[in-house]
Amino acid sequence: MASSYSDFYIDQGMDFSTSIRITDPATGANINISGSSFASTIRKGHLTQQIAGNIMCSIINASNGTILANISSGNTRNIEAGRYVYDIMRTDSSNNKTKVLEGILICVPSTSI
Repeated sequence: MASSYSDFYIDQGMDFSTSIRITDPATGANINISGSSFASTIRKGHLTQQIAGNIMCSIINASNGTILANISSGNTRNIEAGRYVYDIMRTDSSNNKTKVLEGILICVPSTSI
């Protein structure tokens, strides 16, 4: 299954959250994600070893495939302003791993933090 693509713009030092619906790219149908877990990292580039941050992902409605991706203000404060890449990986109940979303993450500097 090919992953979807979406860019995120976050404000440094501010909370960020967005809901994401996991769908079948061929049919557009929601995927039941019961028993799944999700992991996400933010890096300067695809081949960069150092992790700039993590996006916490939690299931908010398993039957319709909805997760919440969240970065707390404390964590966005520690991300230097700039351009990054991220992806969100799903591990299903059979331990199959798939990339469900990827894109560019822009961290915008804040003067009031």
